[in-house]
Amino acid sequence: MGYLTAALEVSSRGLSRKRLSELQTIVAAHATRYDLLIITELDHAIPLGPERDTNAIFRLAAGQHVTAVIDQVRPQAIRMTSKNTDEVVAGAVEQALGHFSKGGS
Repeated sequence: MGYLTAALEVSSRGLSRKRLSELQTIVAAHATRYDLLIITELDHAIPLGPERDTNAIFRLAAGQHVTAVIDQVRPQAIRMTSKNTDEVVAGAVEQALGHFSKGGS
């Protein structure tokens, strides 16, 4: 949803409020299906890797819109940055192992 709204914004296009509302409802419903949700935060100091889209305007808009969507549907989502990657991954692995050791699927 964040990438869609970013693309619409950057390209000066839009969707009807009704259509956006329908899509937001779908996103919100699916967000509850995850035991753990991690969002990566854009670090402008890190250059894009090879063969990646270099549209800086879209990259910035996508980061902002994805964050806004997650803040709306799962504000407790874990934020992963370039500085806390190891900590977030270790916590995710620990949570997953605990979940599966209890018979989760």
